[in-house]
Amino acid sequence: MKKVIKSVIALAMAAVMVMALAACSGSAKDKMKGDWIYETIAGDSVADYAAKLGVDESAFASVWTFTDDKVIIKSVAATEEHNVQYKSNGAEVMEVGSTDKIQMSVKLENDKLSFKLKGTDGKEYDYVMKKGTIEVGSSTAVEE
Repeated sequence: MKKVIKSVIALAMAAVMVMALAACSGSAKDKMKGDWIYETIAGDSVADYAAKLGVDESAFASVWTFTDDKVIIKSVAATEEHNVQYKSNGAEVMEVGSTDKIQMSVKLENDKLSFKLKGTDGKEYDYVMKKGTIEVGSSTAVEE
């Protein structure tokens, strides 16, 4: 009986240690906070994707700034502020002005953010972002 109790206590302590290590590894929120820029759109570099569409790369100049509870998206066309709900592997970005209506899910993996958006043609496009910033209205990226 003592052996069983010792085994149960040892397993419980091991489980607590695993959970503590997982908690110390840093949350998605901590890893996502800061500025992000597009790395690829639909599998192409931003320059190549823009060239396919026959537009200047600066048309895709956009900086997403994640804070404790929001993401601020700055582009040449507009600045939008969205509420964010962080998850263990990314975040849910809410529609403008909403705290519970999800516009998109953003996944954090290998220090990259990824999400899918439906284009005006009805197709879904994959976007991948990397840490960094860009001068909105410019095509010159500044790596972090």
